[in-house]
Amino acid sequence: MKQQRLNLLGSNIRNTVLLVICSIFSTQLMAQTFEMVKDINNGQYGSNPRHLYVYNGKLYFKAYDSDGLNPWVSDGTTEGTQKLININSIGSGSFQSTVNFFGFNDKVYFKDVTAEYGTELWMTDGTTEGTELMMDISPGTEGSNPSELTEMNGQFFFRAGDGTHGSELWVSDGTATGTTMVKDINLGPDSAIPYDLTEFNGKLYFRADNGVHGKELWVSDGTSSGTYMLKDIYQGAEGSDPAEFTVANGELFFAADDGIHGEELWKTDGTLEGTVLVKDIDDDHIPNGLPRDSEPRNFVEYNGKLYFSANLADEGRELYVSDGTTQGTYLFFDFYSGIRNSGSPSFFHEFNGNLYFRATDGSHGSELWVTNGTVEGTSLVKDLYPGPQSGGPMELMDYNNDLYFIGYTTDDNSINLNSQLWTSDGTESGTTPIFPEDATYTSNSVERMYNKIVEFNGSIYFRAKYNGYGFELWKYTSNNLGIEDASKRKVTAYPNPVNDILYFNTTTETIQKVDLFTVTGQRLKTWEDQSDIDISEFAPGIYFVKITTNTHHTEIKQVIKN
Repeated sequence: MKQQRLNLLGSNIRNTVLLVICSIFSTQLMAQTFEMVKDINNGQYGSNPRHLYVYNGKLYFKAYDSDGLNPWVSDGTTEGTQKLININSIGSGSFQSTVNFFGFNDKVYFKDVTAEYGTELWMTDGTTEGTELMMDISPGTEGSNPSELTEMNGQFFFRAGDGTHGSELWVSDGTATGTTMVKDINLGPDSAIPYDLTEFNGKLYFRADNGVHGKELWVSDGTSSGTYMLKDIYQGAEGSDPAEFTVANGELFFAADDGIHGEELWKTDGTLEGTVLVKDIDDDHIPNGLPRDSEPRNFVEYNGKLYFSANLADEGRELYVSDGTTQGTYLFFDFYSGIRNSGSPSFFHEFNGNLYFRATDGSHGSELWVTNGTVEGTSLVKDLYPGPQSGGPMELMDYNNDLYFIGYTTDDNSINLNSQLWTSDGTESGTTPIFPEDATYTSNSVERMYNKIVEFNGSIYFRAKYNGYGFELWKYTSNNLGIEDASKRKVTAYPNPVNDILYFNTTTETIQKVDLFTVTGQRLKTWEDQSDIDISEFAPGIYFVKITTNTHHTEIKQVIKN
């Protein structure tokens, strides 16, 4: 790492580290820059980068150039943005892939399609030379179609078909020799199609069909004998079709249909007896006598409870909450009152102790909302697209003490929809679209389809088109580092002054993450689950430390080092 000596007001600072709380009230260091990382595919269509993924200090993505759609890697600079391999040159044809990347043991794995191998699993160390086929699981041109890569207990699991068996559960240590089928759940060439692979308490839970019981809840410890159907929830060949697996407050929640209550909220502790219906939310029946489904969706854990949307005939799809008990599962907020009117809450994201999401109340379209876990603390943040039209916020993420997302606004003439990058501090006035200064753009400058916002090396990266370019990879840097209000502090740092090691103390919370920034907002290092950090490796100067606790409370403190 290149390090520079910094001076404060032209004077040298003694060889100590001094923790300084600069102000009782919040102060900000603000600077904003937009930059196109690289014009990969010159022209009006661009390279359409997608599936952005950060791993081991590199940014991976798929993009089009003259060779077609291929995997790329970037260090955030134009020169350091390179194609990993011309996947379309393998065999005799051009194919596309929509799989996400998956990092494991210093390698990144992804599926791709070639004329020679079909759809198979590839791996890369971030270099052209280190990008290769991981294993030809199903020899021939069809391929194994590996999907749902999920890490557990030092291995990763996925579903694939080897040409002899159907699509079944596989496991890998990252090498071809260490890759094998766990179990032929649906015997012979038929497919079990393991789906929604989720790690919970050291075991893997998923939906699978053994050809007898239909789609049911299965569990695996990674061995053939330890892979079995946990419970036949809907007895017979129909299957309960469990989905939406989400861990909350030490339990695994999911939606399932037992044939009696319809599709409702269930949970499991990993045992047969502990796999139970939480609540029949919609206990009504349709005219033919069949049970109605509440269809729980959009699961998210917040403050030790499960929040989700459910659809009732007399309420529409609204926001529900559950503590895992029947009595503690109820309608939390009816955004759009009236029969069959739906608030449709979705795209949940926790930020600064609050839960942000999008919903509609009927007067406004689908807009940005927030809750602190109380009805009184649930409100519309801002009507992004004024009136009944929808701002449609999506891909919510936090970066440098602000919330970012993709949402609609209007063009300069307030006529056409325009999808843009937005930022929010949680207030109406602090929620605004952002784009390059003096930018020229057409509608949907930040395309919503396939797009994802990721943080990498102190900036956020996304796909956009500005100033006549097609859709390319852009980055945005905001040096918004605030010093917390003293009355809100839950973390203390000591000693003062300190030598190299900075210690943190909290009252009832634990340190989840510590980030060290330069004064320009560049992240230098991240520590996780540590109550102290060693900053001796860094050059003299002024730094900011961002501390995040297990309750997602954040504090920013200034550090001076000579």
